[in-house]
Amino acid sequence: MANAIRRIFGPRSCEVRYTQSSSQTTPDSQDPPDYAMAIQAGDSECAPATEAGDEKQSPSSYNITANDKKTLELGETRGRCDCCQHESCCLEHHSLRYSSASTLAPVHSLMTYHLSFEHLSCIRRKLGDKMQKTSYVPELSWKDSVTSMDGVDYEMLSEVYTSKGEFLQRQQIRLRYGQNDSSPNGEQLFGCPHQSVRISSPVRNERSSLIDVKVDISHHPPRCASHKSRTWCNLEGQYAHIAVCTICHSDAELQLRMNTHYLIIVYTCYRSLGTAEDSSDPKWKALLTGEGHGSRPDKELDLYKHVYKEAFRLRRSFLEPARYQTPSGMVDMSIRDDY
Repeated sequence: MANAIRRIFGPRSCEVRYTQSSSQTTPDSQDPPDYAMAIQAGDSECAPATEAGDEKQSPSSYNITANDKKTLELGETRGRCDCCQHESCCLEHHSLRYSSASTLAPVHSLMTYHLSFEHLSCIRRKLGDKMQKTSYVPELSWKDSVTSMDGVDYEMLSEVYTSKGEFLQRQQIRLRYGQNDSSPNGEQLFGCPHQSVRISSPVRNERSSLIDVKVDISHHPPRCASHKSRTWCNLEGQYAHIAVCTICHSDAELQLRMNTHYLIIVYTCYRSLGTAEDSSDPKWKALLTGEGHGSRPDKELDLYKHVYKEAFRLRRSFLEPARYQTPSGMVDMSIRDDY
C-alpha cells in the first residue's frame, strides 16, 4: 500500500511500536515472489513513535547514526548476543525492525518485524528452567496498525510463547475493507518458505439488494491441481482454510467474512520455533531457509491446536475460532472447555 499511514496502539511495556512512511507491494501481474524476497517488499526506513521518554529508553536503537549502524551490522555478522545485562534485551535489537539474512520474514510486507535465532537464544538464557512453563514473552512480541491511502485498515501482531522448553509463535494480520476501500495489487500473504496465498482486491456488486462481495483466492501450492484459484463470495458464508506445511512446523489459517458492510480478512500463522539451543535445529532452519524434508502429515492440526491452546491459556487477544473437518475428526476451536 503506497504511502501508508501508521497508527500506534497497545501498552508500551509489551510491544515494540514504530511509525512507517511508505511500503510497496508486488504487482498482481507478476508471479508470487520467493519467500526470501518478501522481506524486501516492505519499508526501507522505519522511524520510532515520537513519545516522551522514547529516546531516553533506547537512544542507540532509536537514533542510529552511520557509525552506529556499521557497528551494529558488524556485531550481527559475528552472530553474538552481548546484551545479557538488559532486562528486556531483545527489544533493543535493531534486527527486530530491520531484515537480514538471519531473520524470519513476516507474513506480510507491511510488518516491520524480523525475528532472529539470537533473539530466541538470548531469551532462553534469561529464562533458564522457566522455559518449561507456558508464558508470554513480551521482549519478542510486537503489535501495530496501519491505514493505507486506499482506506484499508491493517492490524498486525506477532507473539512468542514458551511451552515445554520450546518457543511458539502466533503471527497475525487482520485486514478490513470498507465500502469504497481497495487494494490495487491485492494482498500477498506468506505462511512459510513453502506456502503463500494471494487475495485480489474485493469487487462489490452494487446492483444487488444484498451485500455482494467477491474476491479471487490463489493458494501456492494450489489446493487442487486442476484449479489454481477460486472465487469466494460472501453469500457463501465464512471462508476458512488451514494450510499445513509438511516441512516447516507452521500452520497458516486464512479466514474471510463480512461484518456489516466491512470485508474482514484474517491470516494467522501458528509456529513452533524450536528450542533455540542450536541454530541448526530443523524447526528453525526450515522456517529460515526452507531446507528440510517432509516429516509432518498434511492432514493433522496438532500444532495449530497446541499454539492456539497456549495463547488461550495466556488470555491473548484476537483468537479466531473456526471449525474444520479433518480425516481424524472435527476440530472446533469455538469449543474451549478443555483449554
